[in-house]
Amino acid sequence: MHISDSLPILAQVTRPFGEFERLLEKLGMGTMVHDTPWWGWVALLGGITAGVIAGKIAAELFRAAADRATKRPALAMATILRSAATPASLMCISVGLSTGLGFIFMGGGLKAVVAKVITLLYVVTVGWFFFNLVDLVDLAMHSLASKTNSHLDDQLAPLVRKSLRIFLVVILGLFIAQNVFNQDITAWLAGLGIAGLAVSLAAQDSIKNLFGSITILLDKPFAVGDRIVFDGFDGPVEEIGFRSTKMRTLEGELVTVPNAKFIDSSVKNVARRGMLTKAIVLLIESDTSPDKIELLVQALRTALSGSELRQPFDWEKAPPRVYFDEIRGDNIVVRVSLWYPATMQWWALNDHFQAVNLRVVAELQAQGVHLASPTKTVVLPAR
Repeated sequence: MHISDSLPILAQVTRPFGEFERLLEKLGMGTMVHDTPWWGWVALLGGITAGVIAGKIAAELFRAAADRATKRPALAMATILRSAATPASLMCISVGLSTGLGFIFMGGGLKAVVAKVITLLYVVTVGWFFFNLVDLVDLAMHSLASKTNSHLDDQLAPLVRKSLRIFLVVILGLFIAQNVFNQDITAWLAGLGIAGLAVSLAAQDSIKNLFGSITILLDKPFAVGDRIVFDGFDGPVEEIGFRSTKMRTLEGELVTVPNAKFIDSSVKNVARRGMLTKAIVLLIESDTSPDKIELLVQALRTALSGSELRQPFDWEKAPPRVYFDEIRGDNIVVRVSLWYPATMQWWALNDHFQAVNLRVVAELQAQGVHLASPTKTVVLPAR
């Protein structure tokens, strides 16, 4: 095989390398590759590695210090330390990268771009720290809210937290645009105004949700922690946000309801009712003697006032009532009306009501009173 025959093959093998070199030249990196000594690349790798390791150590130290501050307790200091953990890691990586790049030979254009990237990393680090530090404001608001009886400040805390974070992101973006990339933000602000008008027209539902959250805060149909019934869902409210309200059903499911729905819909606030009402309607055969009816009523009154069932009734304001209510068709109606405290736990209430039902059945058997058969039963509304 002659040398002249192998030249096309060598040209095909070396062509990719030539194209790669031309690409580096276009990017302004050709001089960097040729003029940077081998130990410069090693220094860059070492700087990045050292930055990553230092960042990991710094983050762990901040988190450990935050855990110790939490146990003291010093919640404010713990929040500051925990907020600085991840930004400190990014800061170490940025310093390591900046140090390593100092050993790399770069032309003027590429050097300017790299300097902007490093500056961007530093600015993002500081902005990230302040973004996390909003938790300190949230902590302060919760501390103040715990000292008041109003639920309004409990609802304002998450709204203030989200507002501050959105504000910081916008300010950080404008600062980066003007000071890092040397962009004139005047035109940006004008564009944002026009874009804001377009978005407001397209996002009418979001605006309705925002006004819905304001309505909830001012009208106060419910507050965080209240148990409500809305749109078939029953459970306590966990969070009231700008767009939606989150409630946890009694089955444990998390339901998110857009705030706009609360403006023109009825909400049942279970937490604000004065009493929890239960009623037992006994439909007794009409041929039962008056003496038996009277003995049954008296026996049930005695049972409800006994030591076993007396709690948790309020005997001064709302004692339980047992009475011969009316005669309806072929039925004698004896009604047992019970009023429980609104603060009573749901399952404790049901356990007590079950005990009352069992005692009612026992007294019916003891007095020889029989309930009307289903064919003679008249359906009565519970009162």
